Amino acid sequence: MPILTDLASNLGGSHYFAINTSYSNTAGHWATGTLHYAGSTTDNYSRGTSLTDGAVFGVVSDAITSGRLPLDGNGIYMVLSSADVTEGAFWTTRSCSTPTTTSPSTPTCARRSAATSTRPATTG
Repeated sequence: MPILTDLASNLGGSHYFAINTSYSNTAGHWATGTLHYAGSTTDNYSRGTSLTDGAVFGVVSDAITSGRLPLDGNGIYMVLSSADVTEGAFWTTRSCSTPTTTSPSTPTCARRSAATSTRPATTG
């Protein structure tokens, strides 16, 4: 995963990523164009090889509650899987909120309209 770590560590501040500064959320807050790579962890099939939305949430929630990843209300948590893991329509049709300090195990999911990024943290 050195390539992905290098990408996540250096994408923020790039001319390509600066494209995000042209987007705002519904509250009118503009994306800053900066990223901070907070770390990565591994999960060895704790939710099996066929992941539902709930299983993906569980992988992220477990990584946060166990301390393997930091809790960040502005964070982006990505689950990257091996070729033998299948996922439902989660990645193509939905955008999900991150866990919060009051509810780290129950992120919410809604239909995706646009995506902006502030801080990535990956779990694989």
